[in-house]
Amino acid sequence: MIRILIADDHSQTRKQIRQLLENHDGWQVVAEGSDGHEAILHTKAHDPHIVLLDIQMPKMNGFEATRQILETFPRMLILIISFHDGPYFAETSKTLGAKGFLAKVHLANELVPAIESILSGGSHFPGNTALPAAN
Repeated sequence: MIRILIADDHSQTRKQIRQLLENHDGWQVVAEGSDGHEAILHTKAHDPHIVLLDIQMPKMNGFEATRQILETFPRMLILIISFHDGPYFAETSKTLGAKGFLAKVHLANELVPAIESILSGGSHFPGNTALPAAN
């Protein structure tokens, strides 16, 4: 069973993501958080395989949460999601060590393929939607 953590300050977005993921056999959303601090606490408590982090959240944004999670769990797989789109957000996500970036406008069509790519050792960034694992 693949354990997934969702952190987003909008409950409707968390609900939408949960619905998309729970339709996938073998995937389970183990926790949800509404800010970066909760994401870190849930990561420690639930040991997910992958963490989905919104960028703009109260108390601690997704970029800082990514940095702190990877400091403690350097192999954690992180997919950054955001209302914002553009090269700055994708590049910052990549620089911080996230395995992917996805604008929320693409959640319905790209979330499952993005997670599948990341779980198989690849990545997911705009321009090269699913990058396979390096040989």
